[in-house]
Amino acid sequence: MMTDLESRVSRKLTLRIIPFVMLLYFVSFLDRVNVGFAALRRYEQARLLGGGSAINALMANRGAPADYDEWDTLGAQGWNWQACLPYFRKLETDCDFDGPDHRELHGAHGPLRIQRTAWPRIPPFVKAVLDTLKHDYPLREDQNGPWQDGTFIGSIAVSAQGERIPTSVCYLDDTVRARPNLTIRTDEIAERILFDRRRAVGARVLTLFFWVNKSYSRGRLKLRSASALDEPDVDFAMLSDARDLERLKLALRFGAKTLAAPTMAAHRDTLFPSSYSPRVAAVAVPGAWNALQRGALSALLDIAGPLRASLVRRVVTQGVTLDQLLADDTALTQFVTRSVGGTWHPS
Repeated sequence: MMTDLESRVSRKLTLRIIPFVMLLYFVSFLDRVNVGFAALRRYEQARLLGGGSAINALMANRGAPADYDEWDTLGAQGWNWQACLPYFRKLETDCDFDGPDHRELHGAHGPLRIQRTAWPRIPPFVKAVLDTLKHDYPLREDQNGPWQDGTFIGSIAVSAQGERIPTSVCYLDDTVRARPNLTIRTDEIAERILFDRRRAVGARVLTLFFWVNKSYSRGRLKLRSASALDEPDVDFAMLSDARDLERLKLALRFGAKTLAAPTMAAHRDTLFPSSYSPRVAAVAVPGAWNALQRGALSALLDIAGPLRASLVRRVVTQGVTLDQLLADDTALTQFVTRSVGGTWHPS
């Protein structure tokens, strides 16, 4: 949740309160690396039919309109907000905002079915966070509506039965798959797109799909060769702009303050700093051994009772506490610098 909080704190604070973020705190129990200076991390992307939409969170939220306008200003002609908005409407069937009053921003006939989680299904912890923040950041109805500060129940892409619907399902439905001019090939690497004038007619393409909450820092990408088999050299240069470091520090403080509020007392236990390190990523991989490790550690933490805080401090963070970081700006700076990582969707 800290990463999500920081993403807009310097310009527009929009909080996406979603249950799955707690998984990061669960698997972080295995993280001993987060208290030392982190080495270079492998940046993973989804390689399967449907891409990231087949494995990542179900979120179906749009970017900030001002960001699209900036792309156009920087030279990406045709990518300003007003040019992109018709395609957002065209791709979706928004089940919550489908009336005449919402047609300016929402679609009702697209392949992607979008809805918000019903209030009775929102976990008590999330409800407590929303209640804690309501005076400064009121709960808004529509994250994909008018761009404004607040908290939102995230828009998700799911079927009427609550099933994940990646692009491989929404766009490649039975009718499309039956087309005689369409062949779906998996377990292959494309090298380039073949064009007949301006019309794509072939599939030899190296495609990278990137998205990230907007930062001031700017990274660099260099192709090693013309081969699609050679991974490029990527330097995201995270925190190369000091403003991003301050945003992350402010976000951590904001999150800590929120979780420490009296309204959260019945929904929290031990608060501690954590990061999604390579070790955490490794143990999150499906498998019997990893499942056994996660189960054993979670059981140990469940039965620790009053000793849980001590166990977390000694085993997980190796002495680093949230209170120490909040009281020492230098320590907080060091923690954020060594713990920063990507969010799977760079741009």
